[in-house]
Amino acid sequence: VAFLYINRGQIIREFEFAKRDKEWSKEEPKGQLINGKKNGLWTTHYKNGQLESSESYLNDTLNGQQLVYYPSGQLYIKRTYLKGKEIDSTIWYHSNGQINIEEFSDSTGRKQGPFKIYHSNGQPSQIAYWKDGKLDGESLSFFDNGKPWDIKHYKLGERVGTWIEFSKTGDTIKVEKY
Repeated sequence: VAFLYINRGQIIREFEFAKRDKEWSKEEPKGQLINGKKNGLWTTHYKNGQLESSESYLNDTLNGQQLVYYPSGQLYIKRTYLKGKEIDSTIWYHSNGQINIEEFSDSTGRKQGPFKIYHSNGQPSQIAYWKDGKLDGESLSFFDNGKPWDIKHYKLGERVGTWIEFSKTGDTIKVEKY
């Protein structure tokens, strides 16, 4: 059963969507201003009192660790910034605590190395590789049951080689050559 919000005859959104919006509503961020700019640790809380985020700033620019939480208190995002650029490892989590996305950025903010996405059941969804901010090498995608979905190849962001797509039962359904 789904409930709809209707305003003047127009469907606004499904009930679950509206419930989530209320659950995710936040208070104003709090922290220190120096000469009108954010500096040091800044925090934001959900209206339910739970910590929503903890971020470090230097002269109004993200600089240091950023932690973002679900309204339940479960960690949502963990990443590090250097002068506004995302560096080192970034990890996104599903609401059940399982890792959703893992990636790495170098000191200039460019994506480097393995990039992994996981289904909420912990099974890999995608494994790919970055080189200087561009996809490079083999990219594998998987169904939530662990079976391969597709195999793709990149060379510095360009499609190369043979790309293969599979059905959920493992049959080859598409082959493309680049």
